Amino acid sequence: MAETAEVVPFVQAEANSLMDVIQRAAVDPKTDVDKLERLLAMYERIKAREAKSAYTEALTAAQQEIPVIAERGGIKNNAGAVQSTYALWEDINDVIKPILARHGFALSFRTGNTDGKILVTGILSHKDGHSEET
Repeated sequence: MAETAEVVPFVQAEANSLMDVIQRAAVDPKTDVDKLERLLAMYERIKAREAKSAYTEALTAAQQEIPVIAERGGIKNNAGAVQSTYALWEDINDVIKPILARHGFALSFRTGNTDGKILVTGILSHKDGHSEET
């Protein structure tokens, strides 16, 4: 974590000075538009890297707070005996929602249909802009 804490201010300073260059170039009528687009793309990559770093740091901290959740759900075999157990979504949501919020996360879902099967995609988004889905 110490390494991340040292790198983030440097990356932020890099992004800020690049934005200064972009702003000066944008008001200069002699600026090559292609060059300006490349500068903007570089700035976006730096900001994405910052957002991913913040996401990873916050996710690491959040995961340390999430306890083992009791498995109250069960799948029964044809004889009616429970063959496997799982944590209920209600129990999972009750536990993770406040932890995720504390660390700047939002959890959302997108649904679709593939070959007649329902597809649910979970999207974990961080306040700094990075998100991942599965």
